[in-house]
Amino acid sequence: MSSLIVAKFGGSSLADEHGFRTVGKRVAKNTDMRVIVVSAPGKIKVPGPGSTQTNDTKVTDRLLQIARKARTCEPLEEDIAGVEGIYRNIEDGLGMGDEARVSGRIRETVLGRAERLAEDDAPVAALGEEFNARLMAGYLKMIGVNACYLDPADAAFLVSRSGNQNYVRDEDYPAIRSRVQDVLDNGGRVVFPGFYGYDSGGVIRIFGRGGSDYTGAVLASVLQAGLYQNFTDTNGIRSVEPSIAPDAPVIPFMTHRELNELTLGGKFGVFQYEAAVPISTYGIPTQVLNTFEESSGTYILPQVGSGERGITGIVHRGEFLAFEVVKSGVANTVGFFTGMLGLFTDMKISVEHAPSSINDISVVVRRESMESAGVSIAQLVARIRNATAPQDIKVHELSAVAIVGEGISRTPGLAKGIFDVLDGAGINAPFYSQLGVSFILWLRNGDGEKAAKAVYEAYFKS
Repeated sequence: MSSLIVAKFGGSSLADEHGFRTVGKRVAKNTDMRVIVVSAPGKIKVPGPGSTQTNDTKVTDRLLQIARKARTCEPLEEDIAGVEGIYRNIEDGLGMGDEARVSGRIRETVLGRAERLAEDDAPVAALGEEFNARLMAGYLKMIGVNACYLDPADAAFLVSRSGNQNYVRDEDYPAIRSRVQDVLDNGGRVVFPGFYGYDSGGVIRIFGRGGSDYTGAVLASVLQAGLYQNFTDTNGIRSVEPSIAPDAPVIPFMTHRELNELTLGGKFGVFQYEAAVPISTYGIPTQVLNTFEESSGTYILPQVGSGERGITGIVHRGEFLAFEVVKSGVANTVGFFTGMLGLFTDMKISVEHAPSSINDISVVVRRESMESAGVSIAQLVARIRNATAPQDIKVHELSAVAIVGEGISRTPGLAKGIFDVLDGAGINAPFYSQLGVSFILWLRNGDGEKAAKAVYEAYFKS
């Protein structure tokens, strides 16, 4: 297996000079850490030793505000000065020479892009990562590390689009590998900005928030890295989202399949779902760990030992709508089920779950998917009614809780135990499904977080 490490450092890791020094030390002492992906500076939760910086707004948020104001011809001076100040504080704290500073180029670059904004804000929003990657490359050189900035354009980091999702196609991996490998073969380290790339027309395109995770995961997969390290400000991935139990235990080992299930539409903010896809597809060993503490964090592997606990993690997922169609004998009507699903496909709405019985079928969709497709509840109900002539259509607002673990399918009495917990908490689950590594509860809106907390306390706190 390759010894090469791709390491991504998030905004909380690079928010001030203390973070830069900590990251610099990690990179300098680990010669296998050859590709470094950086986010834009984030908020400073606790300033490091000697830090005087007090920014409480992420650079990306400031840049998006600049883009919004540029479209409405509002003054930009205060916002640009705020971005300049964040980078200048880092540079001053590190004692950077003039040739390695980026703060002097910020005003001209931001104004230039703000004046030429087209259909979206990506060219301005991406500048936080670009400036930070250039600054990190300069700092690493200053401390004696042979590193260079590599722009996504020069790396052939081509962004494609499917629906409302920006992504990098597998077919474009070889070109990226060739460009990055050229730098590595010459003995250098690569510092790469996360969050964005370029489309086939040379236009900057950004990924979703947390998109630097995705950039790092793609590069780790492209290079078939021996390890992808995702550095953040927590000690790993916890067994339940912080809003339910901030002190939940860190998961020491988990599988790629478990990661996919826990991050899909949930609130596991430590890792982005889109980033879980390439590392799962290519089986890249991954480690989520704390930039500022020495800990092993969470390892994500293709397989883990069979002795792991039945439940690995619990996540409360977002808002859903269930369209319940009542019609006598639908179970015996050839093509009714596929026809129903075809309606949703035609409207570009993804289906999450579709339980059925003799006389009805319920199709569960994510509310966000309907909003992205520009389809209202009334429009969808009308389409279903016209196509199926049902006796009744009911719409239910739902939330979901996913209970995830490789051992779920082989844990006797798990379903009974979960429903006992729900019963004790006074919660009813209209639907549930168990398949693979997930046991999913579909609940009335408002019960999701309550159910996740009840299951967590029953299976982890006890």
